[in-house]
Amino acid sequence: MPELFEPVSINGMTLKNRFVRSATYEGMANSDGSCTDRLIELTGDLAKGGVGLIIPGYAYISQQGKARPGQTGVHSDELIPGLARMAEVVHRQGQKAALQIAHAGCNVFVASEGQEVVGPSPRVINERQCREMTGEEIALTVEDFKEAAVKCSFTPPTDIS
Repeated sequence: MPELFEPVSINGMTLKNRFVRSATYEGMANSDGSCTDRLIELTGDLAKGGVGLIIPGYAYISQQGKARPGQTGVHSDELIPGLARMAEVVHRQGQKAALQIAHAGCNVFVASEGQEVVGPSPRVINERQCREMTGEEIALTVEDFKEAAVKCSFTPPTDIS
């Protein structure tokens, strides 16, 4: 499988190799969804190890879309500096990073006190009643995805010390 070690281009993004670390749940973010040093270090270690594309665990796009404690968020501008640091450590090693953004829908494991769990259809999951989203809530969630995509589409500085 020598092709695993060959560069590849995906929609204009060239990777050094074909090794991809898919999104997983690390559970290493702060309670507000911000990146911890430990999470950034893990991502940096993956890049140092030669993984061509690193996709950190999925990031929630709104408080209502948070699935688990320690999940990374991308719902607030205050989270951008930590995400930028994570991207910087990957780029420093010549590798690429992409962020998977998500809304947990009915798969919420950590609903906040008084928070209603909503998703595409009504159902009971994880012993919680999930209410079907209204058209307005769906439109808001679409907007949250759009805003999250814009937040994480920045290019980190090239002069990294």
